[in-house]
Amino acid sequence: MDQRAVLLLILPLAALASLAAAVLDRRDPFDAAFYPLILVGVLLLYGALLWWPRASALVAGAVLWGFSAFFLIKLVYVLFFTASPQALASGLSGTFFWTPAVFLFTFTTANLRRGRAVNISFLAAMLLLSLVYVASEAVTGDPHLLNVLAQLNLANLTCFLLAGVIHRLAGRHAATAEYARTFERLAHTDVLTGLPNRRAFEQRVARAIAQTERQAPPAGLTVLYLDLNGFKQINDTYGHETGDLVLCRVAERLRGVFRSDEVVARLSGDEFAGLILSGDPDVVQAVVRRVELRVAEPISVPAGVLHVTASVGTSKAPAKGAEVQDLLRQADAAMYAVKRRARPDRGPDGQRR
Repeated sequence: MDQRAVLLLILPLAALASLAAAVLDRRDPFDAAFYPLILVGVLLLYGALLWWPRASALVAGAVLWGFSAFFLIKLVYVLFFTASPQALASGLSGTFFWTPAVFLFTFTTANLRRGRAVNISFLAAMLLLSLVYVASEAVTGDPHLLNVLAQLNLANLTCFLLAGVIHRLAGRHAATAEYARTFERLAHTDVLTGLPNRRAFEQRVARAIAQTERQAPPAGLTVLYLDLNGFKQINDTYGHETGDLVLCRVAERLRGVFRSDEVVARLSGDEFAGLILSGDPDVVQAVVRRVELRVAEPISVPAGVLHVTASVGTSKAPAKGAEVQDLLRQADAAMYAVKRRARPDRGPDGQRR
């Protein structure tokens, strides 16, 4: 939830509280004068936020400073301008249980350090005013009122400290969750190309197999396995840095071949795999042809314009009982068969006989 959303939630509640105080309790002249003004100010801030969404920081600052000032003015009034002890006790207990909300609201402001400085200044001013009152009432002061005042200051200090602890714990939790998402992403992503890695690919194929087997009739799917021809020579001639650039260019091109609900992954080295959510031979052949054409396009790198080609093998999942590793092995074997047909002087491992 962003700052503007928090303000749009909080300001109506502040307006409702001000309205209730202005309508339901008009015995105190201070409340009768100030709460209507607070209600008008809150409504104006709410209207400004609706009219100018980018004013969130200004509105948050106005709320923080405005309510902090109000509570201090109210404390001065209650301590030094209230006639009876009963009215003083009522004033201390009837308004100041809202001060913890100010401490929590601070964490929605754009400048947290400045907001916390406002909180500290507010607490210091409250303590100073309380000490002045205690000093003036040292002889005749009501012990009950002095206790209420002490509890008020201690409660505010506790709320201020707890708000900071909760904020730090929430930040730590958010950081931990972000680290966990990062580790999860790295565990399923090839660092060089940004494509899914072998683990992620195998999991995606397993899910696709389970989904197709639940359909009636079962939908087909095809695993595609490809290896780059000429990549080893590029690595040997131009170095691994250039080889990495070639792999990244190839990965970008392969992303554009497969649909958004399909997947292409880097398995290792110059070997890639793809999942085609179709068993139609014409569809599969069209995808294979697009892969071959895209990979064969010239690759511009700082070392010059380079060329690689792709040998592609495929394996179609059976209607029932398909295993991911079996599909990968079959597609791998089909890919090496393509290599042998293209280069009859090569053995099953792709090396010269």
